[in-house]
Amino acid sequence: MEENLLYFNNLNVTDENDYSYCVDMLRLRCNITVEVFERCVASKLFIYKDKIESWDSTRICDFFHNYNYTDENCSFWFGFISNKEKSLSSGSSLQNEHKQFNLTVEFNPNKVKDNKLLLHILKCSTNWYIKSVDFAVDIKTNILNIIGFDKSQKNCLMTYDCGGDDKTFYIGKGNNRVKVYNKKNESNLLYDLTRIEITRYFGDSDNLKIIKNWKYCGYFPELFLKDYQISIDDLQRNKTLIAVVYAVNFGLPLHDLSRDYKVKVKEFLQKKKPIEIDFNCFGVTLVKYLVYYFPFITSF
Repeated sequence: MEENLLYFNNLNVTDENDYSYCVDMLRLRCNITVEVFERCVASKLFIYKDKIESWDSTRICDFFHNYNYTDENCSFWFGFISNKEKSLSSGSSLQNEHKQFNLTVEFNPNKVKDNKLLLHILKCSTNWYIKSVDFAVDIKTNILNIIGFDKSQKNCLMTYDCGGDDKTFYIGKGNNRVKVYNKKNESNLLYDLTRIEITRYFGDSDNLKIIKNWKYCGYFPELFLKDYQISIDDLQRNKTLIAVVYAVNFGLPLHDLSRDYKVKVKEFLQKKKPIEIDFNCFGVTLVKYLVYYFPFITSF
């Protein structure tokens, strides 16, 4: 796959280190009535009947109506009426033409792109709220060249190793969860690419107006590249430290070190080749993707 096919409509942002930033997943919510949903969404679904799987769920954490669209190019999910809402509503309120319910859609814009059904759903309301975003940073290096994996303040590190450079790392859970994986393998690229992906949840009141001044200020792990040189001076200063650094280079997690050596190794790697993220690019990227799907927000 060519690089320009990774990012929809060139909406990605590239920083001075040649790291590429994009939005890998968007979860959006609006509130509409049953009548609007049936008229604007449900009435159109027969056109895509061969591409849509639908089901109802009664689990309190799920949506009552669920739909999964899949074709040869993309897939996305949307749901209507969360079961938490349904449990608080009487049967008559579902027929109340003024009662609004949750319509949520989740999609990867780089894969869904200009899907007609998705664009139609997004036009059902001008008052969408951001529920969560997966931000992605792509670095043109093999995943084996990235080191420094640590439980850190997230207190959780999971590693999936299928041999060679077929590895995936998860740091943390829930908000600010980080996933690091081999994007070359996943997308059949002709060059090395590692993706660092971070999930960010938003509040219930975060509608599209917030993007005008939004800046990322959440957690991001300290990671490093191991294609650096160890000098003779480095060896003479602290041979034991260099031995520990070598161990980290070959996969030893930082949390397996003593507190003192963890600090020393991080300080050493920070001076060599840290992965330096431009957090402003997250905000710029989010704006570009949302403005594409919602051009009217430029007037906010």
